[in-house]
This record gives sequence, C-alpha cells and structure tokens, in this order.
Amino acid sequence: MPHVLPGEREGGVSVSSHGDLCMPRSTLTEDQIRQVAQIAMRYLEQHGSINNKALRGLSGITYDQATYFFNRMLQEGRLLRTGKTAGTRYVRQENAQR
Repeated sequence: MPHVLPGEREGGVSVSSHGDLCMPRSTLTEDQIRQVAQIAMRYLEQHGSINNKALRGLSGITYDQATYFFNRMLQEGRLLRTGKTAGTRYVRQENAQR
C-alpha cells in the first residue's frame, strides 16, 4: 500500500492515525443497518413515510449514511422511493399506493 497520511483516503477508504483502514464515512456496519432499520420501520408504522432528514434526526447518522441506508433498503425491496430531490420520501413496500 502506498504511503498515505492519517485522514487521507486510499481508494475511497480512510486511513486512521495508526495506519489501519477505516470504513468510508458513507457506509454503515451490518449492526448499524439493523439498528437504523428498526428506527425507520417504527417511524414508518406511525407516519407512513420517511425522508433523509427525519432518519438523520432519529438515528444520528450523516446525510451520506442515510442515503446509503435508503439505497440498501431499495435494493433489498424493503422500501420504495416516492418523489424527487427535496421531496423524496420512502415508504414500506406493502404500503405503497398501486
């Protein structure tokens, strides 16, 4: 691995001050995904839809992490996206209007 200073990125991965590789800040661990999914699903039961800002406020994750989470839920078929840009909201697949 080429010499990379702490905090610099090598191939999209951060390098800690100890030289260890860290996960990109936009991703979540499997544990974090499970925790955020629980938070999101509880919110969806009460409100019907959720957006990036609401998820960040509830879970304390970053904008990029919320985007990563929603994309993962879309890929797994657990959520559907409605709207565009600032109006983007996510709903449970079974609650989507057909």
